[in-house]
Amino acid sequence: MPKATTTNSSLGADFPNWRNIGRMALRALRRDWQSGELRVLAIALLIAVASVAAVGFFTDRIQQAMERKASELLGADEVISAPNPIQALLADEARRRGLRIAETLSFRSVVLSGDLTQLAEVKAVGPAYPLRGILQISDRPFDPPRAIDTIPAPGQVWLDERLLQILGLQVGDTVHLGSREFQIGAVLAYEPDRAGDLFSIAPRLMMNLADIPSTQLVQPGSRVEYRLLLAGEPAALVAFNTWAQPRLATGEKLQGVRDARAELRTALERAQRFLSLAALVSVILAGVGVAIAARRFAARHWDSVAILRCVGATETLIVRLFLLELLALALLAGTAGLLVGYLAQYGLSGVLGQLLGNGDLPAPSWQPILPALATGFVTLLGFGLPPLLRLREVPPLRVLRRDLGPVNPRLLALYGPAVAATLALLIWQAGGMAAGAVRLRRRDGHGGGAGAGGLGLGASAGSAARSGRGGLAIWAGQHRPARIG
Repeated sequence: MPKATTTNSSLGADFPNWRNIGRMALRALRRDWQSGELRVLAIALLIAVASVAAVGFFTDRIQQAMERKASELLGADEVISAPNPIQALLADEARRRGLRIAETLSFRSVVLSGDLTQLAEVKAVGPAYPLRGILQISDRPFDPPRAIDTIPAPGQVWLDERLLQILGLQVGDTVHLGSREFQIGAVLAYEPDRAGDLFSIAPRLMMNLADIPSTQLVQPGSRVEYRLLLAGEPAALVAFNTWAQPRLATGEKLQGVRDARAELRTALERAQRFLSLAALVSVILAGVGVAIAARRFAARHWDSVAILRCVGATETLIVRLFLLELLALALLAGTAGLLVGYLAQYGLSGVLGQLLGNGDLPAPSWQPILPALATGFVTLLGFGLPPLLRLREVPPLRVLRRDLGPVNPRLLALYGPAVAATLALLIWQAGGMAAGAVRLRRRDGHGGGAGAGGLGLGASAGSAARSGRGGLAIWAGQHRPARIG
């Protein structure tokens, strides 16, 4: 008897070594996989990671494409706008940092042609305009436009089709603007930085910035918008922003793609959150599968755990051993889920990418990888950890009495982890605690429905697992002795 006690004590002292536990967990993982006990659990984790990864990769590509498109709508990467002439030191510093610049000047004025007059939105542009996007003109109204990399020559103006129709003019005719007469050089078909027809209150006219002084239209007190367009490498733009922000004069505003196009930012954020919440439904459904598979996995190991307890294994060792085994499984299934999600996002891109008007989306970055893997681990811990913690309550006497097992869990231990995991994922995918709370109580009912549905699915995981023998687990709390009789 003393010899057996010494052996058991020595075994219990050696077991907590993490390297030994890791080797045991890998051997157990290989054995359980061959027996087929972990395949359902692995498939559920793969689905959870793949759904989040597919949405993450797809929204990442859409975000890059929309920001690229927004740069074209802005005509640059960034813009400094002001109602007064912009400080020359800003343009000088931008050039020094290797940024490309272009200047524009916009105002409203009356264009005259004989006895006809028409209020027009005049834009005077300087060399290198536009920095992003393509300027398009045509030779006659409603002809197919062609791209061009120049601006109106001095003494010429480009009128859009609407202004030409109102004044009854053709290319080659002349118009008066201010105190100067100009020849119509082309039909203005498209400007990259034009906000769109919805926001235009007057037809458009484009001219050379060098002709502005001769028109005598811009005087002190004139309502004019000065814009300095900037384009270049992201690092150079960030450095310039840091330098320029404290030096901006009154009225000068430095705007980026998202700042200048709030409607694009809002549309992108809403689309991303919608797709993320849609993916969350599949994650929670996969969590139900994790909970059921983990319960069956734990129940089938009650006998082996009882034998380990008889040879001196502690409760802590039992939990560590099976936790490491499932974490290793989660890592393998998560890696496979990332691959499946990466391939699946090409299908999403082929269908939904056409909404941008161009199916050629940029390649995805690697940023969605960590959130997808984290989702898999949160799903495993929230839905699958309770059965593992229940294994520590298997009594050693089970080797003699098969009717002995862990005690029945409490209601909070049964539903708490699944609901907590669901809430954590909902808040994370919604974009923060406040956004998640808003979606849970949104007055129009959509957000509340999604939140209530998520919580209902979380509770159903516990209910589904409870329907089998033994129920789910006791959640990381206090250890209670197993029943002996």
